[in-house]
Amino acid sequence: MAEFQDIIFDKADGVVIITINRPPMNPMRYQTYAEFHKAADLISADDEVKAVIITGSGDKAFSAGGDVKAFYELGDSVDNVREYVNNASLALRKIKDLEVPVVAAINGLAMGGGIELMCVCDFRIASEKAIFGQAEINIGLIPGTGGTIELPYIVGWAKAKEM
Repeated sequence: MAEFQDIIFDKADGVVIITINRPPMNPMRYQTYAEFHKAADLISADDEVKAVIITGSGDKAFSAGGDVKAFYELGDSVDNVREYVNNASLALRKIKDLEVPVVAAINGLAMGGGIELMCVCDFRIASEKAIFGQAEINIGLIPGTGGTIELPYIVGWAKAKEM
């Protein structure tokens, strides 16, 4: 079994539960997306897996999106930013392309990259305390991995514009 640092990968009775494990807000960084690559590869290679659930650890957040501290570590290098976005995009594509149903269990805040992760899942189940938004626009960023494309088809154009 692969080693993971940012996610917990549990498999029981044909169901894989992937938990983003960076409390309290479960922000995602390069490492997190790389681990989603590994997890998707493990799932694709395992005929016993019948479904996947993705959630966040704790009760505050599914994922608050990208780790802003990690963004600053990328520096001013366009190549570093491009590599980060490509890594995130490929991870989300691998999840979207899984041949088993993928459920996002949204247990709190879902912002930015958390929204984009939720969008590539086949089903989304949200707790009553779930809050959604694309907060990256407040720091001068745009959703970099397809959030502006996927979200309106899931929640409708009016609600997506509100977010």
